[in-house]
Amino acid sequence: MNKLEEPLHDRKALQHRGVMVPSGCHGGQATEPRKSVGFRIETTLGRLYVESIGVGPTIITWPSLFFAGVTLCSQIDTLARDYRVILIDPPGHGRSDSPACRFSLADCAHAALNVLDEVGIERAAFLGASWGGAVGVAMALRSPERLRGLVLMNAPMHGFTRRERLQFSILSQLLRTLGPRAFLIRSVTSAQLSEEVRRAQPALEVALADCLRAADRRALTLAMRSSLLSMPSLYPRLGELHLPTLVLTGARDTVIDVEQARSAADAIAGSCFEVVQRSAHQSGFEAPEVVNPIIAKFLLSLRP
Repeated sequence: MNKLEEPLHDRKALQHRGVMVPSGCHGGQATEPRKSVGFRIETTLGRLYVESIGVGPTIITWPSLFFAGVTLCSQIDTLARDYRVILIDPPGHGRSDSPACRFSLADCAHAALNVLDEVGIERAAFLGASWGGAVGVAMALRSPERLRGLVLMNAPMHGFTRRERLQFSILSQLLRTLGPRAFLIRSVTSAQLSEEVRRAQPALEVALADCLRAADRRALTLAMRSSLLSMPSLYPRLGELHLPTLVLTGARDTVIDVEQARSAADAIAGSCFEVVQRSAHQSGFEAPEVVNPIIAKFLLSLRP
């Protein structure tokens, strides 16, 4: 592991826009500094940048496509008061290496296990947003003994339709060819945040747009093709999960239908299911005041 001196994200820029950002990964403005260290770890997907924030029982996190850890800001800040949070930058995001070729969900799960091995953690809770939630399920199916529980936020369990895959393919090609033009950025950010949130908190949409502008074109489009176009349906295997699981979804999520999320939760024995009102596909980013207490209560139930 190679220790890095600087945090991944531009703290001052996010603070200036009024975005709630954690001290460990994005420089929170209203909380005490957390113990934070950043390093790169060799994995099956190349070198991934990892930040370790706080001390305590471990929570490993894999964020949403496009945004690295930005949309998990508030959860990381809150949880790092009582836990050690391991934030992974997925391949092609943040300071992680660009992927050399297309990769699978199983590859991501293997890489997350590489991270646990490298930091010397035998078991951890897992928190994932969107794509990250699917990675967590794949990880649990592969090595359930390594996880204490799952928090799945706005996670696609049913895969995507042929029409959706075609739309994703067109979007990835346009981003690769044209770069982050305003109309392409808008097409992505408008699907992430509810209309109400975009009106009331425009700084959140600005922060997401900044992530897209800063991304490496080739790396991001390859990650899109790997995660979206190759996403399998996990629904048939959810009955194999026997871990405590919390499933959260946004009432206004247009990417993952509420009933799809409910059926996924129903397929996991003993899971908890919560619908977050007024949020779309980034519930933890849009409504942290609702989401954080729900997650905290669930994680507390995992403690011996």
